[in-house]
Amino acid sequence: MKFPLLFVLSCFVSLAAFSADGDTLKIQSHDETHWDWNGSYYDTVQFPESGNYRKIIMHYTLGCPDIGCSEWDYTTRIEVSNPINDTLTQWVELVRIITPYAGDKNSEWKHTWDIDVTDYAELFTGERSIKAQYSGWQDGFTITVDFEMIEGTPPRDVVGFDQIYHGSFLYGDANDPIEDHLVPTDVSVSGDAEAALVRMVASGHGFNGNGPSSGNPDNCAEFCDKWFQVFMDNNSAGQTTVWRDDCGSNILQDQTGTWIYNRAGWCPGDVATRYDTDVSSFLQPGQVQSVNVDWEPYTYTGGSSFPINYGVATQVIQYGAWNFETDLSIERILQPSNNDRLSNINPYCGDALVEVKNVGANPITSARIEYWVEGGIEKKSINWFGSLASGESESVSLPMEDFKLYGGMTDNIFHVELASVNSGSDQHADNDYYQTRFDLPAELPGEIIVICNNNSAGSELQYRIVDEAGQIVLDRSNLGANAIVNDTLALEPGCYTMYVEDFGCDGLSFFANNDGNGGLRIHPDEEQIFPWLHQFESGFGCETQFSFSVDKALGESQPSQRDQSMRVYPNPSNERISIELNVEDLGGELSVVDLTGRIVSRSPVQTRLIHLDDLPSGQYLIRYTNGDVSLTEQAIVIR
Repeated sequence: MKFPLLFVLSCFVSLAAFSADGDTLKIQSHDETHWDWNGSYYDTVQFPESGNYRKIIMHYTLGCPDIGCSEWDYTTRIEVSNPINDTLTQWVELVRIITPYAGDKNSEWKHTWDIDVTDYAELFTGERSIKAQYSGWQDGFTITVDFEMIEGTPPRDVVGFDQIYHGSFLYGDANDPIEDHLVPTDVSVSGDAEAALVRMVASGHGFNGNGPSSGNPDNCAEFCDKWFQVFMDNNSAGQTTVWRDDCGSNILQDQTGTWIYNRAGWCPGDVATRYDTDVSSFLQPGQVQSVNVDWEPYTYTGGSSFPINYGVATQVIQYGAWNFETDLSIERILQPSNNDRLSNINPYCGDALVEVKNVGANPITSARIEYWVEGGIEKKSINWFGSLASGESESVSLPMEDFKLYGGMTDNIFHVELASVNSGSDQHADNDYYQTRFDLPAELPGEIIVICNNNSAGSELQYRIVDEAGQIVLDRSNLGANAIVNDTLALEPGCYTMYVEDFGCDGLSFFANNDGNGGLRIHPDEEQIFPWLHQFESGFGCETQFSFSVDKALGESQPSQRDQSMRVYPNPSNERISIELNVEDLGGELSVVDLTGRIVSRSPVQTRLIHLDDLPSGQYLIRYTNGDVSLTEQAIVIR
């Protein structure tokens, strides 16, 4: 066990970006801890003994060990110890994240989730244990956990906290019904409580490998949508279905497994959903009240490779009055940003987009918002008008007219600040400012060719290019099965975004269907088809996008750089794989690596053909190496 890391930065402003004023504590527990097998990995952390914090963000960073990441989706939990007495410790779940299918990731890969854990502030005092739980039955991942504690006044004080259910419970088992575990539980309601919610994190696991059966007719619990109902003193407070219907839109696209399939409360490579049920209207301050959860009835008698179950963490959180009457908060900058969780819509060169939230008692109807780029030639402002009730949020577009905001900038840092709220001063200035780093989009020539090699699902794909004024300059749909479509475009200087959608949510390539493999690329002109300017990942799921500027540098002039990439096809295959390389220097070596990290074959790059005769069925990595250049693609061998 390592020593905890604690340091204080006075007047620190994070580029993840929270506050212009007030101190920020950054505290780390796990530091690239190697999750090499199923189990719990503990760290002791020294939090401050006291203090008030406007916001607490936990940064959960997943990475790969030297041998690469696991190829399976495993449940992980970060929990904090809550001593009840000298002999009993309660573990409180802060977040549950399911790992991605990451068999094609190397030791350079990392991804960070930012989790708001402000509601758990009372648990971040003094010495605490942080548990990083990994359910994987193979090596593995690395985990880093950082806490960013921003001093100040929160929107509302938490005046009561109870964790009432915590564990994994069988579902549909007549001998051990889930209702025997989710029993009515008494909660003492604070006399200061003005609002409360019941927070349920539930993820369903276990299913029949070949689909529904007589013993598991709905293929539960992973692939069925079932509801739970919250009761307060036997009064129904709401019913919620445990289901995610957007897995194919995951930011971590092109995973090596069935990541596009929708699931019960989770998706591979994402946070398990928090389902918050508002029970404020049932509160009786100063009284003891009963909280209960009922699950939709279901009968399971067999069929899954392991018993079906729901992982459940249920908490009751009570809040006091709003601490400020008029308080508009800048929550985050969506565009431009280089935040990992916004990589699906960035880099971007159109209008900026910022999320604001009403965290005060009064409705917010107007605000003056100022914004600028570090070192840019001018500061801009807009007057926003709307209607935000307490607790509501909205995304506000900030015009970036003709790229002037980028001119002469010294660094890629974007700033946003509230100048006024409701035609007056905002009562709480600490959350009126936000900044973030961003990356510039690609700069392409004015004449390009968009080339699509469609797969056999002809009607599923559509794509369009939109300019900065919202005008469509290219629109393609119903391309036909296995069609090859070329579009030559002459584009005026400006900013453009290409949006690509697949109605089947399985992209142009997905190993578990029979649609075949397609490709979508942007080339410079007819005289130079190879190499291309940009290639879209074929396994993009539901949608993807790519922003670029034409003949108009953003900020200081930067040379246009083309992607270096590799394509392997056909994939899956049972005989041979062809290699298509888009690199500047065509030298180096091709190798085939199994999932243990063992190199099973090598060949010079000039062969461009890999024979699979001696390889058993399974997943492999095809690697191209040439000096500092290293490209990796997954290949599947089927016998």
